[in-house]
Amino acid sequence: AIPALMFKPEVVTQVLRPLHVPTRLIYGENDGVVLPEMFEGQEHLFAAGYDLVAMPGVGHFMHLQAPEIFATKVIEFLRAD
Repeated sequence: AIPALMFKPEVVTQVLRPLHVPTRLIYGENDGVVLPEMFEGQEHLFAAGYDLVAMPGVGHFMHLQAPEIFATKVIEFLRAD
């Protein structure tokens, strides 16, 4: 487990440099492991764009629980200009 302290913006900016490729982060709204709040305020870590996408009705294993929807969200991102 990663301590909550590691997700504070002031700590993360010291540990990580911004990512310079477009990024889509897909998460399940019912995830009991990785909470949606963990993604709030993280835009500064993604210099080339940060797209946060929630999948309602699924948890941590969204790619198994709703594979078609998950694949669509990934493909849409990969095809974007």
